[in-house]
Amino acid sequence: MPTNSKEKIYGQMCKILADIKAIGKEQTVKTGPQKFNFRGVDDVYNQLHGLFAKHNVFCLPFCIELLSEEAVTSRSGTGGWRQKYLITFRFFAEDGSYVDAQSVGEAIDYGDKGSNKCMSIASKYALLQTFCIPVDDMQDPDSTTHDLKSTQNKSASKTGQEALNKASGKGKNKSLTEKYKATSELGEEDVKALFIVGAQFKWTRDQIKSVLEDGFNYPSTYCLSKEELHAFIAEIKTGKTHVQVLQAMGVRVNG
Repeated sequence: MPTNSKEKIYGQMCKILADIKAIGKEQTVKTGPQKFNFRGVDDVYNQLHGLFAKHNVFCLPFCIELLSEEAVTSRSGTGGWRQKYLITFRFFAEDGSYVDAQSVGEAIDYGDKGSNKCMSIASKYALLQTFCIPVDDMQDPDSTTHDLKSTQNKSASKTGQEALNKASGKGKNKSLTEKYKATSELGEEDVKALFIVGAQFKWTRDQIKSVLEDGFNYPSTYCLSKEELHAFIAEIKTGKTHVQVLQAMGVRVNG
């Protein structure tokens, strides 16, 4: 039976703390407009599993509380949920003594994995903070980013328009285009497919760029993720005009 004595578990956790090593940011986010390195939850588990076994400690998610849940929509029109959970993790020693740690996990998901993501994120930060695992940046972002549709109608800034014109113009500012291509999920064939489908459905290049600028708020086709590209092409294939696509994305179109 678990006891209220903390003597054993405190000692074992201090031994784990003494043995733990730094975890580098070896993984990279390559999707979406943001690119960064991060430590994944598996990196943390791989570091701690052997130490937990060595010092006879194990951990259980003891209490899970839903703090908030709201519907969200991506710029490509995909519906999903933003969820936030408060999770209590209980660390046990072999004699039944234990100590608790709480952590908040927040995630956005467009399928049925939102709760799983929240638990993984909460577990990751509970372990990082409980055992003071050396980190360079305590505001370490997680492995996915989400570009949500604004609740207000906004047009692209002048700077964004200039960047779009330079990146998409024929023979203009090739270095900027190469910069976007270097970090993009898309290849030249992907981008070419978008314009080919657009031409088949009587979309002009300017209309495609209008959706990129005003709908996605991207300065280049290469800023699209593959998911966004496929959703864009699918919308064109429905026979909608570029105005109808922009309106479906929540953009007010004059005229």
